[in-house]
Order: sequence, then structure tokens, then C-alpha cells
Amino acid sequence: MGLFTYVIVDKNLLLPEYQNFKEWQTYDVVEPCMETLEITKDGELYFIVAIREWEEDKSEKFFGGYYKKIDETRIKLSFHGDMNFYGYNPNEKKCTELYARFTNGKLEWIKSEEEYNNYKNKENE
Repeated sequence: MGLFTYVIVDKNLLLPEYQNFKEWQTYDVVEPCMETLEITKDGELYFIVAIREWEEDKSEKFFGGYYKKIDETRIKLSFHGDMNFYGYNPNEKKCTELYARFTNGKLEWIKSEEEYNNYKNKENE
């Protein structure tokens, strides 16, 4: 599976059937790096980079510690294009893919995979 980037989506931007999904992830927008993208309630896209420092921890047998998050930097992105992201619904034990369209950093819409494919097919006619 490899590296990915977490996605936080304001649940009010999602259709009700997707609001209980957990752990949204993507390979799009930024190089997959285990950091976070956030789509705010205002439809803005932010890249959130954690600032970490090494924390000694003898209970961590392999490395003897871990990188502890001490702060974060939020970078507003002016992404222009479509972002594919996916999540997991623990109640139904199923994954789903969604697509978000951004124009100059502002969210236009979020569509299900089926809606997006229909949209793309009409665009190509």
C-alpha cells in the first residue's frame, strides 16, 4: 500500500451516508508523506505539517523512543484539480472513494466514485 496522506473533511461537506467514515486518505495533491490535508467547512484546503522532536522512551524496545508532535504548521494550498480520497465505514466494514474538485484552492464539490465517473464520461462526450 505504501505511504499516503491523511485527509480531514468537515463532515457537513459530506453526504450523510459518508459522515461516519473514518480515516480518510489520499495519494493526491502532495507527495504521500503521512501528514494531513484538511478541507475546512469554508472549502479551503490546508496542508498540515507536524513539528516533532525525539522523545526517549525505554518501553519502545526497538528504537528506544519516538517522534512526539510538539506543534504544527498549516499551509493554505491553492490546489487546482481533482483529488481522489477514500475512507472506511466501520459500521458497514466497507471502503469508499470520493472525489473533490478544487478551483484555485476552493472546493467546488465532492462526488461519490459513481457520480464522478458519470460526470467524467459526460465531459468526454
